[in-house]
This record gives sequence, structure tokens and C-alpha cells, in this order.
Amino acid sequence: MNCLTCALHGDTAPATGVCATCGTGVCREHTRIGLRTVRRGPVIGPALYGTERRLLCPECATADAEAPVTVTTAA
Repeated sequence: MNCLTCALHGDTAPATGVCATCGTGVCREHTRIGLRTVRRGPVIGPALYGTERRLLCPECATADAEAPVTVTTAA
């Protein structure tokens, strides 16, 4: 798989990751690291919150910065 952003600019580079939001391939140069808040622990009872890293393409990273979303998941 190749990087979609590179392909749109007329270049070819192998993808080293996949965007967690849209699923496009991203190369090292175009990979952005985003953080999201996750809930860990039991569904009923005290919760522990932490942050989790995720890979993003430049377009999704820009959208994420404009409208940050907190994703809650049960462990």
C-alpha cells in the first residue's frame, strides 16, 4: 500500500501506517499522532481516564484539532 497524500501530490511512497479515522495509508512524512481520552475500568463503578495515541493522516489531524472528540470505551 502507498501513501494517499503522496499519491495526490504525484509522488509514490510506501505507507508505514493507517489513519485511525479514515483508513488511508500514510507514509512517515505525512503521519500525525493524535491523542484521545479513553475510559478504562469497570462499566459500573469508578472509572480511570487516560490518553491513547493514534495515527492520523494530515486531513483527519486538521479536523481533529478543530473539533476534538473524546471517545469513551470500556476496558
